[in-house]
Order: sequence, then C-alpha cells, then structure tokens
Amino acid sequence: MNILVTGGTGFVGVNLIPLFLKDGHEVSVLCRDRQKAVRLLGPKVNIIIGDVTDKESIKGCCEGIDIVYHMVAKVGNDLPSDKTLAAFRKVNVIGTANMVEEAQKSHVKKFIFVSSIAAMGIVKRGIINEDSPCTPYLPYQISKWEAEQIVNNLFRKENFPCIIIRPVKVYGYGEREYSYLSLARLCKRGFFPKVGMGENMTCHLYISDLIDALYNMLNRGVFGETYILASKGSISLNDSARIIAREIGKTIHFVFIPAFLMVMIAFLVEHLFLMIGKKPPVTKRNVMATVTDRVYDISKSERDLNFYPKITMEKGIKKVVAYYKERHLI
Repeated sequence: MNILVTGGTGFVGVNLIPLFLKDGHEVSVLCRDRQKAVRLLGPKVNIIIGDVTDKESIKGCCEGIDIVYHMVAKVGNDLPSDKTLAAFRKVNVIGTANMVEEAQKSHVKKFIFVSSIAAMGIVKRGIINEDSPCTPYLPYQISKWEAEQIVNNLFRKENFPCIIIRPVKVYGYGEREYSYLSLARLCKRGFFPKVGMGENMTCHLYISDLIDALYNMLNRGVFGETYILASKGSISLNDSARIIAREIGKTIHFVFIPAFLMVMIAFLVEHLFLMIGKKPPVTKRNVMATVTDRVYDISKSERDLNFYPKITMEKGIKKVVAYYKERHLI
C-alpha cells in the first residue's frame, strides 16, 4: 500500500512510519527539511519537499497514493488575537484544505485527518464523547475545529473518503514536549497545589496506544466519522502527583487553593505578561481546564477501530518520569 504522511518528522510520525516500512508498505513523507527527514526516518522513505500552506509546492503530492495521514499542525496555547488566529489558521485550516484538494484530485482511497481533542474546547457536561458540544476558544482549538469542518463538509457533499480522529494529549518515552516535567519539578520541591474542591480528572494517551490505533486505521474506520482516542480511564491530578512523587522518592504536601482565587491570580498574571509583550506562564483558561473533569467515552473507537489502549495512566506516567530521570531533567 502507498501511504503519504504529513508531519512525519514529529513525535507521532517517527514512531508510526517504521511500522509501515517494516510491513512492506511504501511510505512518502511531505516535509520542508530533507536532511531532518532522512536523519529521523532513514533512507527507505520517499521524501517530498513541500509546505502545506503553499499550494504550488505540494502539487501532485498525492499521485499514486492510497492513504493519506494528515498530521502536520501548528500547536500551542496562544491566547486569542487576530495575529495568532491567522497564524494557526494558515497551517491548520488552509494547510488542511490544500491537502484535501490534492487528495481529492488524486482519488486517494482514504484520508485520515489527525485532529485533536482540543477542537472540542472545554466540555463541562458529563462524560465526553464524539457528540458532545464543541466550544473552541483558543486559536489552536478554533483552527482544528474549522479544519474538521472542511473535511466533514466534503464528505457530506462529495462522499470524500475521510476519517477524523481526536486524540487527547499524547505523551510517552521520547516525547519532546515533556508533558509531566512541570508537575515532576513541583513534586520534587515537596509541595503540590490542589486547586478547587473537585477531583480534576484528566486523561492522556500513551504514544504506543496512539500508534496502534493509527496503524489499525489502514483497514478500519467508517468514512465520515469522528473518533476520540484516549486512555482507558481518567486519573485525578492529585493521584498523578502521588505517582510522580513515589517515582522520584519524594514526599509531597498538598496546598489547597480555592478555584476562584487561582482563576483571579491567573487572570492577573495573564494580563501582566500580555502588557509587557510576553507569553504568560498560566492563564485563566489553563485554570478552567484544570478544574474541569475530562472523562472520555471511547466505546465508538473500540468498536470501529479495535482500539483497546494497553498503557494505563499510572503506567504511562511512570514511564515518562523514568525518561526524565534518564535525561537528568529532574
């Protein structure tokens, strides 16, 4: 099978593409940096130089391709402004529209759009599934939601063979974002903030479980459908801290902070940093997301994608903490 991957030099791509090659698939990667692609993916990958935001540069990239995995994205928690929204839309919306156009011209058999749970914004009501209301607010969230609409509309109008997946935050050994590093460093100091009276439930997805799901999608998934990918079960922020503390040999003390007070502090910090032209370390939205429980129903992905994640949140946290220790980050 001939597979094209955009964003193939990222954390997900460097874990997924070797599996395709191992099983004899032909893999092409659309990227801007040939040397980086060769260094990360090896010589067996067909490298296509192009930029999804530049239509001319990607002309013909889908010729002879059976399946497209569209994973390239601009990510970040930047606050709303005309400038930031335009920057995110350029990559995530216009870039997706350009790739969809090329895939359609070349009559690809399947277009898998790797979106993000961020497209849903903060969902405050109950267990989250694919039918929960989307309320994106940050530029990244809005741009991913708008990109989904481009793909969905083409399916409805022209039966475009697309599938959308919404992974929660992906983490794991070898990650570049160090998802739990800030928490680990807080635990190392011996004190950890307990914000609000709730459990502050959260759920991430270990990289190997995402890779399994993406690989299964070679032959699975229903066109026109959207799937949430998350670990089986959520975990409270306090329990996450306890796991980290045990792994680094620390005893931690929880310091209660009322949610309204933390929101107020974050609001002031946010505006102070914006006034001096710097990115704030915490925002009101960060706090709101933290105190909103995130519990996901993945039954649809289990049924259609044979998605049964193997790495629990506890096991995954232990793995990344070991990775941070190995790299002398904590």
